[in-house]
This record gives sequence, C-alpha cells and structure tokens, in this order.
Amino acid sequence: MVKTAIVPLTLRPHLVFFLIKELTGSSKNFAGFKCKTHDLSRESLIGRFIIERLEKIDYPIKSIDKFNFFLEIKNPTRARFIAKGNFYKIENLGKSFVQLPEFYRDEVNDLIEQQFRTAFYSYISANSDNDETISKAILKFIDKYDLFEAGFSQASLRKLYYRMREAGGVCASLQGKLPRK
Repeated sequence: MVKTAIVPLTLRPHLVFFLIKELTGSSKNFAGFKCKTHDLSRESLIGRFIIERLEKIDYPIKSIDKFNFFLEIKNPTRARFIAKGNFYKIENLGKSFVQLPEFYRDEVNDLIEQQFRTAFYSYISANSDNDETISKAILKFIDKYDLFEAGFSQASLRKLYYRMREAGGVCASLQGKLPRK
C-alpha cells in the first residue's frame, strides 16, 4: 500500500479568484468538494521556485514531476463565496517526506501577487484615459475576477492603481519590496 502526504500552500483569497480565471484546468471532486485542478510543471517558474525550496524531513526527496493545484470555491450562504487555494504535491512516504517552509509560502504568494498587480495595472491602463474611465475600468476588473467576494473595493484598487502609477508602473516593484495592499 502506497502512503501519500500532501505539502500544502494556502493562497490569499483574491489570488484564488485571479488564478481561477487565468489558469487552465479541469473541475473535479476532491474530498467531497467540487474544485478546479491545475497541473503545474516542475519546469514552470512557480514549480521550480517551490521545488528548490522544499525541505527534506527524515527521507530524501524523490523526483517531482508536477504539482497539483486545487482551487476551491464554496457557496455556504446566499451569494457569498469563500475562496481557498492550495498547492499540493503528493509524495510517496515510503520514499520521501518534504515541506515548504512558511517563509517560502509567503514568497509564493508574493510572486503570484506580482502577477495579479501587473495584470491589474495593465488592464486599467489599457482600458482608461481619464478619471471617469479609470473608475469604470476598475469596476470591470473587479467584476472579471469576482474581487468583491475577496474583500476588495473600488476605492482600495483605485489607491493601488495610483500608487503603482506614481511609483513608475508595473516594473517599479521589481526594484524593491512588494508593498502590501
């Protein structure tokens, strides 16, 4: 009998909504919940990042071919949704046991956050040319990625847009630490 372990990585809720729309995957039932799964290659940027940072515990790491990425949206009440995203790597415990340290879990979130902010800034810049259309573009972006459900407001994203614009655009954050929302 093959025993397996799961190496989880929880994503920030707005990143789950973002990735649901941006990644290709398939819907499956997992532990009684409907979720969307995505295979992430070990050659992908995120796959390489995670593999290089896994810590060995008691057993050596076996070859890792791919990650499974589950995005789950629950609808417990009315029109409110709860978003949860996890990366999982199933390992054979007879051969290996690994974990991703907490610090690197935050780093993966920041890496995906950078993608989110790049998409956001680019979307708003491409779809607006004055203050009125900036507001409309932000509302379209919120609607596209269901960001009201993740706790975002038009005002908070408007502040983010102007902060990014004043800092020099999408690449400015590559020169320093990623600011929190």
